[in-house]
Amino acid sequence: MLNVLKKFLVVVIFALFAFPTAAFAHGGDEEFRAELDEDNEFEVRGMVTEVGDNFFTVFGFDDPIVLDPAAVEEFEIEGTLAVDADVEAEGIISDGTFFAEEVKVDEPDVDEDVEDVEDEEDED
Repeated sequence: MLNVLKKFLVVVIFALFAFPTAAFAHGGDEEFRAELDEDNEFEVRGMVTEVGDNFFTVFGFDDPIVLDPAAVEEFEIEGTLAVDADVEAEGIISDGTFFAEEVKVDEPDVDEDVEDVEDEEDED
């Protein structure tokens, strides 16, 4: 029985380290997705929960994503980071720190939001 348990643990540990890792979660209507691979690269998609001077956080992802163009070979950011914005970030992991190389912020469609509010007012 002990040998079976050892074999099982070896298989589980191998699977954890041999294959890319993906995580999914839902925060309200927002979907969170994170992928980490064996090349120390990551991709995170989700809702921004905090924005600092050189970092931001994503709902469901424990680590801050650092914005430091000097720490990566290429750096690009599209859109304006803001709390509650949907974001997709790709980058590298160095010494346990997540450095963004590419950040894309989905800008909310203001016209669509205004139309939604007007439609709700018309229904009242």
